[in-house]
Amino acid sequence: MKENIKLLLNFTLFKCIWNAIKLFAVVLRKGYTLTLACVNFMYWCLFCKNKITSELKKCYSIRNTSTYKFYRWKHGVAYLIGKLNGREVFIKTSGKLGKPIREIYALRYIRDNCMILRNFIPRIHVMECCEDYVVEDYIEGLSLSCCKKLDTDSKKKIVEQLLIIYTELKRNNILHLDIRPDNFIVTEKLDVYLIDFGYALINSTDVYSFLEMNNNTYNIIRNLGSNFALGEGKLDDAYSMLLTIKSVYPDFMKDFKDKWYMINCDIGKRTIDIVPLKTNELIKN
Repeated sequence: MKENIKLLLNFTLFKCIWNAIKLFAVVLRKGYTLTLACVNFMYWCLFCKNKITSELKKCYSIRNTSTYKFYRWKHGVAYLIGKLNGREVFIKTSGKLGKPIREIYALRYIRDNCMILRNFIPRIHVMECCEDYVVEDYIEGLSLSCCKKLDTDSKKKIVEQLLIIYTELKRNNILHLDIRPDNFIVTEKLDVYLIDFGYALINSTDVYSFLEMNNNTYNIIRNLGSNFALGEGKLDDAYSMLLTIKSVYPDFMKDFKDKWYMINCDIGKRTIDIVPLKTNELIKN
């Protein structure tokens, strides 16, 4: 009996120490993240914001710019809100991955060549003369991940638009490569917009220019899509779209059987596997 009590006490002590270590690790990690965020914010306020604001005003007539959700920045990309000809616009600046040339190229291509798909992306501005910024209409809405509690008819309307977006991406030979609920905006009228074309490929001949990247960029691309990717470094719009639709409409297979079958059959046909592509690129160089 005494041995059992002693064993139990030892186990409890071990568990307390282990929990204390985990708590310390969390505090340390969050403290580091908070410190890094503060340093980035100070750097932004002291050195970047005024320069970017004055350039947007002087070169592109964008006024009344303000910082947009600093804490949600990714990869060193700054987001701003401004006014262009009285219209509210969303501005994405350059980041660690360099100028947003790939996104600009994809948006130009869609605007000029994809008559249906361009109705499902925010209207874009100052694209001809600008390579430092992506400027597009500011869409007031929620991400798709926040729409799970809508009524069934509303969710069906959203799913129908997601299917059009998928069909048009496929028809125009565009790979978005970061399909997930957070990259869809749903407005109050249930209009759906696909955003963030920063990694998009336009036709298969674009693949190797896609790999003009340093190791940091490669690691970011390898983890695109998070839980909605086919696997680490395996990017497949069909698979990601299937999971995205099911996340908001679990009965997709039952209520849209033909569409479910179509997307399911597309999985694997246009998969981009980053790891062997990167390996081949390294060998080639």
